[in-house]
Amino acid sequence: MKKLFIIIISFLILAASVTGVYLYMYLTPPKFNLLKYEQAPLENPLRGLFYNYKTAHPQSLTYTSEWLDRQYDNSGNIDFHSLENALNMIAMTGNQAIVRIVCNDPGTQSENTTDLHIPQYIYENLNERSRIFSEINAYGKKSEVPDYGDDFFLEELIKFIRAFGEKYDGDSRIGFIELGLLGHSGEWTYYPFHEQMTLSTEKINRIYEAFDTSFDTTKLLARNPIAGDAKNYNIGFHDDNYLHNTVSLEPVDPENLGHLPQFQYFMEVTKTYDKWKTEAYGGELSGATKHQFYKELGNDYFKKSIEVFHFSFLSLPLPDINSGDYQVALEETRKIGYELFINKSRVYSRFSKLVIDFSIKNTGFAPFYYDWDFKLQLKSESKTYSYILSDFKVSDILPGSEKNFTLQLERDIEKGEYTAALMLVNPLSEISDKYTPFAFANADRLNSEFARIGNYIEE
Repeated sequence: MKKLFIIIISFLILAASVTGVYLYMYLTPPKFNLLKYEQAPLENPLRGLFYNYKTAHPQSLTYTSEWLDRQYDNSGNIDFHSLENALNMIAMTGNQAIVRIVCNDPGTQSENTTDLHIPQYIYENLNERSRIFSEINAYGKKSEVPDYGDDFFLEELIKFIRAFGEKYDGDSRIGFIELGLLGHSGEWTYYPFHEQMTLSTEKINRIYEAFDTSFDTTKLLARNPIAGDAKNYNIGFHDDNYLHNTVSLEPVDPENLGHLPQFQYFMEVTKTYDKWKTEAYGGELSGATKHQFYKELGNDYFKKSIEVFHFSFLSLPLPDINSGDYQVALEETRKIGYELFINKSRVYSRFSKLVIDFSIKNTGFAPFYYDWDFKLQLKSESKTYSYILSDFKVSDILPGSEKNFTLQLERDIEKGEYTAALMLVNPLSEISDKYTPFAFANADRLNSEFARIGNYIEE
C-alpha cells in the first residue's frame, strides 16, 4: 500500500510539473521582435516645411492668411466663405492648412481701399467713435488699424472666435491655427499706434480664453509669448522673425536677459521653454535673412533653435532644386518636427485572444501633437481583417522616449498565415484622395502607410 501511495504521489508530481511547464510555455509571451529603422519620408503630415502654396519640395502643410471681412456675408453674418474655399483648395493638393485670420494686411491697399479688412458694420461703429487710426505709409498709401482693445471690437472678435471654433475645431483640413487677428498681419505689433491702443492684459487674456475654450482639438499658436498671460493657456507659439532673432548660441545669463534674441527673451521671461511638450511651435524666416538662409540651414543657429524650441514647422527657402546644395539642405529639414518608429513588436495567441504588443519611439525632435486613429491589418493570402483603434495615444511620446502598447482581439479569424501591419490614419483621407499618408520610420512597409509588425499563424 505504501509503495502504491509513493507511485501515485510521484505521478501527481510529474503531472503537475508537466502541466506547469506547459502552462508556463503557453502563458509566457514570446520575445519581442526588434524592427529595423529607416528614415520616414520628409513630407510626413503636420511637420517640416510650409509655404503659401504647394511647391516641388517635400511639403505637407500650406499656409493661408485670410482677411476677417471675407468670413462674413454682405449682411454681416459669419459664413467663412473665403476660408472654406481656401481649405478645400489646400486639401485637394493633399496638404493640411496653417490658418491665420487677419484684420490688417499691410501692402494690400488699392486706389479705393486701405489695408484694413474688417466687416463694414464694425468699421462704421469704430470710425464714428474715432477708434480707427490711420497714416500714410512709405509708399504714399493710406494704412488703417482699429483700436484692438475697444470693448465693442473685442466683443465682435470674441463672437467670431467662438464661431470659428464651433465650425472648425478638429477639422481634418487644418493642421494648426495661428491666433492672428491683432496687429499688422496678425502679428500682434501695432507700430506706430502703440499709445492709442487700449489693449490690456485682461483684454488679451479674453482673446486667449476665447480661443482656448473654443478649440479643444486643433492646435493653436500665438505670436507673442509675453503678451497677456499666454503661459496659462493651451496655446503654443510661432516666431515670425525666425533664426537670428530666435536663439542665442551663448549660455543664458539670468542677470542679463536683455541681450537675448527676442523670441528666446520672451520664453525666458515667461518660463515657457517646456511648452513644446504639449503645444506646437512654428516659425517663419524673416525677410531680412531669406536670401542667405539656405547657406546657413545646417549652421549653429538652426541646430540650436531646434534643440531649444523643438519647432514642428518652419517656412524656409531652399536652394535651387537642381543645385548640389539642395539635397544637403533638404536633409537638414529632418530636424523639424516628429518622427515615429515602431521599434519592437510581438504577435501571439493566449487562450481565446490574439495579443499584439508593440512599442513606438519618437526619433524626431518634437511630439506628434494629434492622436489619430490607428488601423491594424491582418492579411493572409485569402483574407484581410482590419481594425480601427481609437484609444491609443501617441501625442505624449516625447523625442527620445518610447511608449508600449497592447492590443487584445478575439481570435475569430479563419485559419491561415497572417501578416500584421499597423498605420496611423490621416483623417484628411476621408475628404481628399490626394492626402499625405502618415509613414512610420520602419524599413519593412507593406506600402506607403502600413508598417509590418509581425507574422501570426491561426491554427
